[in-house]
Amino acid sequence: MAESESEGDTAAGIPAGLRAALLNCVPQRKDAWTTPPPQGNRPRRSRRPRPDARAGAWPLRRAARRHRARPGARRHPDRDAHQGESLDELLGFVEAMQEGAARVAAPTGPRTVVLPTFNGARKQANLMPLVAMLLAREGIPVLIHGRHDFDSRISPFELFDALELPVARNVDDAGQRLASDRLAILPTEVIHPGLDAMMALRPRMGLRNSSHSVAKLLDPLPSRSVRVVAVTHPEYVDSMGEALPQLSADDGRALLMRASEGEAYLHLRRKAHLQGFANGQGLDLNPASNEDLDWPLSPACEPAANADFIRAILAGAEPLPPRIADQISALRRLATA
Repeated sequence: MAESESEGDTAAGIPAGLRAALLNCVPQRKDAWTTPPPQGNRPRRSRRPRPDARAGAWPLRRAARRHRARPGARRHPDRDAHQGESLDELLGFVEAMQEGAARVAAPTGPRTVVLPTFNGARKQANLMPLVAMLLAREGIPVLIHGRHDFDSRISPFELFDALELPVARNVDDAGQRLASDRLAILPTEVIHPGLDAMMALRPRMGLRNSSHSVAKLLDPLPSRSVRVVAVTHPEYVDSMGEALPQLSADDGRALLMRASEGEAYLHLRRKAHLQGFANGQGLDLNPASNEDLDWPLSPACEPAANADFIRAILAGAEPLPPRIADQISALRRLATA
């Protein structure tokens, strides 16, 4: 899809070459597919980069080459058949992304849990804010960042409004809210405008691109955070599980988990998937008894009803779902260890 220079500039904040590399992961036009495109968020077979895209992708390629040159780095043996980003590509994307990310001042005490939100509620109440509010009540700071592009889902930002959780104006405001309230919300655009612009291409193209993967790894508080990486499909559990030991090696913390409707809270009925990472080492943070549960799912998707449901749980009028308690326990351990 050809773009004018002015449009390319407004999608800036991210190097043009990196933008080209990200775009190379999806067709440039919806009609460029010879077969129907895959539906939903499922990772797609990586496409061989075009020569012009390879030439323009120097920021990413340079970062990826640095990773391949390091001891222990390896290339995926089945690159042509691999779906989604390879390990080297993912590490290169994250390195380039982090170089351009704004920093939020970390409060004293436990590490700040970073919760991304990009999907919103579809069929059941979104309990990601419940996780954040429970942690904040314990004194564990939480930074939520995200954007919303789905007309078919309820925006998490509408839910924040219903819960009377204000969105911070800038990174300084977010740092002050973390220190005083232990909870802050920022649009991803404030932390990384270029990354946000790449994610905004999804409605226009009808497909995700690699920015949606790396955004889950955005860390505005390096070495003082717990990154929550919530994924939906098994392929991403594998790829993120390969990347996070390296990304957490330098005093990092992360929690890899299966998302519920794409949001960063455990599904209330399914087995927990809670894999922690600390200083490059994996940790099994699953509960001792980890079976499917017969637990009711609230259909309260509308912001007001969803907020009322969350408040009822916080007040003890509704029981705390065991899977939410499991997730809180895992994050508490990572944030305070």
